[in-house]
Amino acid sequence: MRKIPAIVAICATVIIASCSKNSSSNILVSDPNTAQPVVMNATVSAGKTFTFTLGNSGTANIIKQAAHFQVSEASADENGSLIYRYSPAANFSGTDEVDIVYTESAGGGGTGCSGSTSGNSSAPIASTHYAIKFNVAD
Repeated sequence: MRKIPAIVAICATVIIASCSKNSSSNILVSDPNTAQPVVMNATVSAGKTFTFTLGNSGTANIIKQAAHFQVSEASADENGSLIYRYSPAANFSGTDEVDIVYTESAGGGGTGCSGSTSGNSSAPIASTHYAIKFNVAD
Protein backbone atom coordinates (compact mmCIF):
# COMPACT_ATOMS: atom_id res chain seq x y z
CA MET A 1 0.00 0.00 0.00
CA ARG A 2 2.98 2.34 0.30
CA LYS A 3 3.29 2.43 -3.51
CA ILE A 4 0.03 4.35 -3.94
CA PRO A 5 1.21 7.56 -2.14
CA ALA A 6 4.47 7.46 -4.12
CA ILE A 7 2.58 7.14 -7.42
CA VAL A 8 0.24 9.99 -6.44
CA ALA A 9 3.25 12.18 -5.55
CA ILE A 10 4.96 11.45 -8.88
CA CYS A 11 1.77 12.17 -10.86
CA ALA A 12 1.20 15.42 -8.96
CA THR A 13 4.78 16.53 -9.69
CA VAL A 14 4.37 15.82 -13.41
CA ILE A 15 1.06 17.73 -13.56
CA ILE A 16 2.45 20.72 -11.67
CA ALA A 17 5.59 20.86 -13.83
CA SER A 18 3.58 20.67 -17.04
CA CYS A 19 1.32 23.54 -15.92
CA SER A 20 4.15 25.77 -14.76
CA LYS A 21 4.20 29.21 -16.36
CA ASN A 22 7.99 28.91 -16.46
CA SER A 23 8.04 25.64 -18.37
CA SER A 24 9.86 25.73 -21.68
CA SER A 25 7.90 25.58 -24.93
CA ASN A 26 8.33 26.11 -28.63
CA ILE A 27 6.69 29.56 -28.46
CA LEU A 28 8.77 32.35 -30.01
CA VAL A 29 8.35 35.85 -28.65
CA SER A 30 10.87 38.41 -29.84
CA ASP A 31 12.11 41.15 -27.54
CA PRO A 32 10.72 44.46 -28.87
CA ASN A 33 13.55 46.34 -27.16
CA THR A 34 16.25 44.60 -29.19
CA ALA A 35 14.39 43.85 -32.44
CA GLN A 36 14.52 46.38 -35.23
CA PRO A 37 11.08 47.95 -35.68
CA VAL A 38 9.12 47.59 -38.88
CA VAL A 39 9.03 51.21 -40.07
CA MET A 40 5.89 52.39 -41.85
CA ASN A 41 5.36 55.80 -43.39
CA ALA A 42 1.81 57.10 -43.63
CA THR A 43 0.33 60.34 -44.92
CA VAL A 44 -2.80 61.45 -43.13
CA SER A 45 -4.95 64.40 -44.13
CA ALA A 46 -6.08 66.72 -41.37
CA GLY A 47 -9.43 65.58 -40.03
CA LYS A 48 -9.02 62.02 -41.40
CA THR A 49 -8.29 58.74 -39.60
CA PHE A 50 -5.50 56.30 -40.40
CA THR A 51 -6.35 52.66 -39.60
CA PHE A 52 -3.88 49.79 -39.59
CA THR A 53 -4.89 46.14 -39.06
CA LEU A 54 -2.38 44.47 -36.76
CA GLY A 55 -3.82 40.95 -36.87
CA ASN A 56 -6.69 38.64 -36.07
CA SER A 57 -5.73 37.82 -32.49
CA GLY A 58 -3.26 39.04 -29.92
CA THR A 59 -2.43 42.16 -27.97
CA ALA A 60 -1.07 45.57 -28.83
CA ASN A 61 0.93 47.82 -26.53
CA ILE A 62 1.72 51.40 -27.46
CA ILE A 63 5.27 51.78 -26.17
CA LYS A 64 5.74 55.33 -27.50
CA GLN A 65 2.58 57.37 -27.86
CA ALA A 66 2.14 59.88 -30.67
CA ALA A 67 2.57 63.49 -29.57
CA HIS A 68 -0.07 65.25 -31.68
CA PHE A 69 -3.20 63.13 -31.72
CA GLN A 70 -6.91 63.36 -31.20
CA VAL A 71 -7.16 59.54 -31.34
CA SER A 72 -4.23 57.12 -31.01
CA GLU A 73 -5.42 53.73 -29.82
CA ALA A 74 -5.39 50.00 -30.40
CA SER A 75 -8.72 48.19 -30.24
CA ALA A 76 -10.78 45.45 -31.86
CA ASP A 77 -12.85 46.27 -34.92
CA GLU A 78 -16.37 44.97 -35.63
CA ASN A 79 -14.89 41.70 -36.99
CA GLY A 80 -12.72 41.10 -33.94
CA SER A 81 -9.43 42.00 -35.66
CA LEU A 82 -6.94 44.06 -33.68
CA ILE A 83 -6.45 47.49 -35.23
CA TYR A 84 -4.60 50.72 -34.53
CA ARG A 85 -6.29 54.09 -35.23
CA TYR A 86 -4.71 57.52 -35.47
CA SER A 87 -6.38 60.88 -36.01
CA PRO A 88 -4.21 63.97 -35.77
CA ALA A 89 -5.00 66.75 -33.33
CA ALA A 90 -7.10 69.62 -34.64
CA ASN A 91 -5.07 72.27 -36.48
CA PHE A 92 -1.95 70.09 -36.49
CA SER A 93 0.22 69.57 -39.55
CA GLY A 94 3.68 68.10 -39.53
CA THR A 95 5.20 64.80 -38.43
CA ASP A 96 4.19 62.46 -35.66
CA GLU A 97 5.20 58.93 -34.67
CA VAL A 98 3.85 56.03 -32.64
CA ASP A 99 5.58 52.78 -31.64
CA ILE A 100 3.43 49.71 -31.12
CA VAL A 101 4.35 46.16 -30.13
CA TYR A 102 1.88 43.64 -31.50
CA THR A 103 2.04 40.17 -29.98
CA GLU A 104 0.33 37.65 -32.20
CA SER A 105 -1.52 34.81 -30.53
CA ALA A 106 -2.70 31.39 -31.55
CA GLY A 107 -5.66 29.71 -29.91
CA GLY A 108 -5.91 26.04 -29.32
CA GLY A 109 -7.47 23.41 -27.20
CA GLY A 110 -7.42 23.86 -23.47
CA THR A 111 -4.69 22.15 -21.48
CA GLY A 112 -6.68 21.78 -18.31
CA CYS A 113 -4.08 23.81 -16.43
CA SER A 114 -5.34 26.62 -14.26
CA GLY A 115 -4.24 29.95 -15.70
CA SER A 116 -3.03 28.40 -18.93
CA THR A 117 -2.84 30.52 -22.05
CA SER A 118 -4.67 28.04 -24.26
CA GLY A 119 -8.33 27.60 -25.02
CA ASN A 120 -10.26 30.86 -24.97
CA SER A 121 -7.09 32.75 -24.19
CA SER A 122 -4.27 32.61 -26.69
CA ALA A 123 -0.62 31.77 -26.31
CA PRO A 124 1.84 34.35 -27.69
CA ILE A 125 3.71 33.11 -30.75
CA ALA A 126 5.47 36.18 -32.13
CA SER A 127 5.91 39.89 -31.45
CA THR A 128 6.42 42.66 -33.97
CA HIS A 129 7.54 46.19 -33.16
CA TYR A 130 5.99 48.76 -35.51
CA ALA A 131 7.23 52.35 -35.79
CA ILE A 132 4.58 54.28 -37.70
CA LYS A 133 5.75 57.69 -38.93
CA PHE A 134 2.96 60.06 -39.86
CA ASN A 135 3.09 63.00 -42.21
CA VAL A 136 0.00 65.07 -41.42
CA ALA A 137 -0.93 67.35 -44.29
CA ASP A 138 -3.65 70.00 -44.57
